Amino acid sequence: MIKLNINVNLELLFDEDTHTCNITKQLVQVQTPSNAPLKMEHILGVAEKRYGIFTLGSKSVIGRILPRDTDITVFFDGKSYSAHTHKTSGGRIDRLSALLNLEYIHVNTKLIYEYDDEKKELYVTLPE
Repeated sequence: MIKLNINVNLELLFDEDTHTCNITKQLVQVQTPSNAPLKMEHILGVAEKRYGIFTLGSKSVIGRILPRDTDITVFFDGKSYSAHTHKTSGGRIDRLSALLNLEYIHVNTKLIYEYDDEKKELYVTLPE
């Protein structure tokens, strides 16, 4: 269980004739503890399988933190794989053909990712 702090600020215009409100500005801030695990699920796509890459998305919980143009280690099924994050595409990890060519990894396979930012290690598992 993770405790989140959420702050919501709204600027409203109230119409006295119709008794309705219109939101003119909104700001939502979600604060997580610094030790919260960077964990997410993702379904493997056709291009990922074909080109040996993970495309986690630049706005995903891991993609936001993942440094660009950096060597990282990916762990899957007791083995480690040397990988490299893309120079310009946030959340993309290259050099994973050896992992993605495993016979039981297919397009539409759901994978669970957990990233350790300090060690630059990505742990990938199949759901149970």
